Amino acid sequence: MTSYCGVIWQIFVAGNHELSFAWRTSDEIRSGLSPSVTYLQDSGMTVEGLRVYGTPWTGERRSPAYAFTLPYSQLDEVVWKRIPADTQILVTHSPPHDIMDGRIGCPDLRNAVLQRIRYIHCVSKRDPDIIDCNFGKD
Repeated sequence: MTSYCGVIWQIFVAGNHELSFAWRTSDEIRSGLSPSVTYLQDSGMTVEGLRVYGTPWTGERRSPAYAFTLPYSQLDEVVWKRIPADTQILVTHSPPHDIMDGRIGCPDLRNAVLQRIRYIHCVSKRDPDIIDCNFGKD
C-alpha cells in the first residue's frame, strides 16, 4: 500500500491550537478529514500489527490556545493512566518532560512513556512539519 509522497499511514492528533475541534465529536472531526488520514482522540488502532494510541491532551499554560488542555495535576489520572497497557506506539500533542520539550513537557507523561510504551512515542508539539519520535523501553 502506498500513497502520495510514499506515505503509507497518516495518523493525526489535535492539540491546543485546534480550537474548532474542541467542542466537536471525534466522528465530526473525522468526517472533515481526507479518507487517507486517521484521527485519534483518546483512541487507538492497529497498523501493520502494531498497536497505536493517540491523544490530543496537554497541560494548561498561559496561552489563548486552550483546546484539549487540563491542569497538569489532572493529566495523569484523566489521560495518561488510560493509555492501554498494550500500546506500542503512542502519538501525543504534549511532549513528555525533559525529552525535547522546550521546558513545557509533562512529568507524568514522561513516566508513562518510559515505563509503558514498548516501541516509540511521537510528539507533534514543536512544529506542524516536524514530528519528534522517542524510543520507549525496548
